[in-house]
Amino acid sequence: LQDERLSQSGVYGMAFSPSHGLLVSSGRQLYRVGDNDLTLLASSVGRGIYAIHAAGPRTYVFAWDGAYEYSAKGLLTLDMPGTGTLGAVACDGTGGFLVMREGQGLFQYDGKTWTGIGTGAIPPHGATSLLRDPDGSVWIGYNGSRIVHWRSGEARIFGSKERLDIGTVSALEKVG
Repeated sequence: LQDERLSQSGVYGMAFSPSHGLLVSSGRQLYRVGDNDLTLLASSVGRGIYAIHAAGPRTYVFAWDGAYEYSAKGLLTLDMPGTGTLGAVACDGTGGFLVMREGQGLFQYDGKTWTGIGTGAIPPHGATSLLRDPDGSVWIGYNGSRIVHWRSGEARIFGSKERLDIGTVSALEKVG
């Protein structure tokens, strides 16, 4: 499907939602992709939408300035603590999600409540990727050759001392 609305800003996020079908974001807009068409579903009021996550029956949308839940009523703001720009985001494996807020740290949303995780132990700046491990721990990738593993209330930081020299960690994946 070619559509000028997507080529102007590019596609930043894409997810399949059982309740809404294939969703894509471009700029501040959220679209549903049909067989031969593109339907505008909603627009964020702030900065661009960069990620979409389908978690069970819910669909979450992330813009640089906030998190939203998409429903037939449009984008409903999820009142998140803090004020920094949103960064890396990942499904948490329980129907909610994890998100890093620049300068504030890691937060988990369970569908109702926000919880800060690892405050003071997890570096709050420069996170670029997140992964919830099936064992419940969290891996966080950063700019500048740094990875943090959060498990059982403790943060283990891997960086230049551990001879980690990979630049920005733009993606994390569990293998095996």
